[in-house]
Amino acid sequence: MKKNAYISWTALVLISIMSASCSDNHDAPDMEPDSGSYITFSVPGLEYDGAGHTRAPLAESFGEGGITSFMVWGYCVPYIINTETLDCGSASGDWNTKSAMCAPNVFDNDMGGTTVNVSGGKTDYGTLKPWIVNNNDIDASYDYNYSFIAAANGVGGNNHGGFSMGRLSSSDHTPVLTFNMPFSGENTGDALDRADIPDALVASTFDRTRLLGKVNLSFDHILTGIRFRVNNKTGRELVVTKLTFQGQFYRTATYSFATNRMVTQAVPLETSSYSGTYTVFDGNQTVVNDGSALLGKTDENPEGNVLLLLPNPNSGAAEHPLGANKRIIVEYTVGGEPRNPFAIDILRLNYNPQPNTRHTANLTFVDDNIVLVFQADNQTNWEDGSDNFIDIN
Repeated sequence: MKKNAYISWTALVLISIMSASCSDNHDAPDMEPDSGSYITFSVPGLEYDGAGHTRAPLAESFGEGGITSFMVWGYCVPYIINTETLDCGSASGDWNTKSAMCAPNVFDNDMGGTTVNVSGGKTDYGTLKPWIVNNNDIDASYDYNYSFIAAANGVGGNNHGGFSMGRLSSSDHTPVLTFNMPFSGENTGDALDRADIPDALVASTFDRTRLLGKVNLSFDHILTGIRFRVNNKTGRELVVTKLTFQGQFYRTATYSFATNRMVTQAVPLETSSYSGTYTVFDGNQTVVNDGSALLGKTDENPEGNVLLLLPNPNSGAAEHPLGANKRIIVEYTVGGEPRNPFAIDILRLNYNPQPNTRHTANLTFVDDNIVLVFQADNQTNWEDGSDNFIDIN
């Protein structure tokens, strides 16, 4: 996809779904909402087994203590081809057929999306929207196919600024969701704070009918996580005092929904990237001989310090799956004696880190050398883990 294929909708004329052929009722219900008449949402789920694991700052749930809101865009009625006239007669078509002709008209055709709040085991987005009907023919509207795309940022979840919705081109309404990392640094010496990275999530569901009642959404993490484990084979006590990760990183990714299978495209580094240095760990992590420890692991942070990055999962991107010009610098002492900082240049990764997966970089200290091997976590992965290793050449 070319960058100039994405346009802003702010200049487009918004078409109300109140038309001669399609109508809805914007009156708010006076009692507990009837999901047969109004569009409502269940409290979303997350696509991983989170039992017993704390992935600060990663979200484990929606609601109190987790993500408290998400953005949603709803689609149903397509336009007549080459027009901006809605055609309720084609609302029963499946998503793969009508995706290029549908605006998010379920929620007032608002490209900004609708904020859904999550609290007390319930969801709320203000005045409820009724399911669309055709000239009050409610029986016919039960055959309409609705599709929903949603996004959420971080624990607390009230800042959705990382996401924006657009379309593929001026003539193609295919939804294209864009995510931007919150950095714009140009030099590898620029300090980057990993705490500023949102735990970004995306969900979608297609071809739902009003007969199914509440809309269920299950979110996936779109970032990949990296943490570091230190293995001590020096024969003496090892203390790691600092670890930094620098380089040029992907800033932007797009998620296209031409079909009911989301297609991810990382925007090329020469088009959208940021550079700088993350301090992944700064403290004193003691590791006894023949022992190992996760950097940053404490009782309050049992999974260690996790750095979230935007991966490029596309085939053929093995040289730059997490960016370019990457360097890991480790500061440490052995047997109480300070050693010179050890720098590891990552030239090529033979396995592409995937979204929704956490990887552990195993740093094995042997005399004055460090061996680095990345591994996808199988027991506590966010979704599909693997035994594939990332070899550093």
